[in-house]
Amino acid sequence: MGEKPFERLWPEEVASYIRSHREKNYLLVDVREDHEYEKEHIPGALHLPLKDVTSRIGTLVKDRAREVIFYCARGVRSEAAAFMGRDALGESIRLFSMTGGIAAWEGQILDHPPDLSLFFGSKMQGTPLERAMALEKGAELFYGFLASRWEKGPLGTFLAGMGAEEVAHAKILWRFMKKEGSFETVYGALSTEFTEGGESLESLRAGILGLSEGDCIKVLETAMGVELMAYDLYRNLGETAQGEERDAFMTLAQAEKAHMVRLGEAFALCGASG
Repeated sequence: MGEKPFERLWPEEVASYIRSHREKNYLLVDVREDHEYEKEHIPGALHLPLKDVTSRIGTLVKDRAREVIFYCARGVRSEAAAFMGRDALGESIRLFSMTGGIAAWEGQILDHPPDLSLFFGSKMQGTPLERAMALEKGAELFYGFLASRWEKGPLGTFLAGMGAEEVAHAKILWRFMKKEGSFETVYGALSTEFTEGGESLESLRAGILGLSEGDCIKVLETAMGVELMAYDLYRNLGETAQGEERDAFMTLAQAEKAHMVRLGEAFALCGASG
């Protein structure tokens, strides 16, 4: 690192970095205030207000091989955070500040924080991994509903395939859970009111019922919203969990990121209908 305390990245460079790096290898940190983060934030960002960087960044960066990207509103507080992070973490960790902040970000934005109450409240039952498996089943049901509405043509085939991949995500969790019995029995018995990310199946279905056969782009945008919320939720859970739970949530976040890429490519299926 030499005398350089941190490096600057343009927003498009940060977007490219996120696409090309595995979740466990970096930490994206939003150093704005609570109300700013709750209003909008980059999916997958962990919230750590600037005033808490010095005292908490060391506990968040558990693996010294990780890299940290700080961002704020316009790139001022993130540079201060990078200086503070350097003092707290030492010279061994690569630190970045996003130039221009979220004001210059042209990628996806979420307008609410991840719904962690799904895992720490009374909305759902079971261990965190059991709750995550139920959310994956909710996502399978969501894609199954979409596929049944658009069953004719390549869009329906694509949506059915996405539903099958949600089952594969649930199997990832099953491997980490190490429960007795069979996956098919446990998964088949699950019931849920929510999809991954926390939105209710009922509200999603109601919104889909209002769409017509020609609303291909709106269908995929709805699905993209579900995947964005799931990625944001699992990424935040992965940063706060320990041991195998952390590994499970980071693996799921990686899988959700791959789903977003697939959905992005699927917009080409809409052709002139969008």
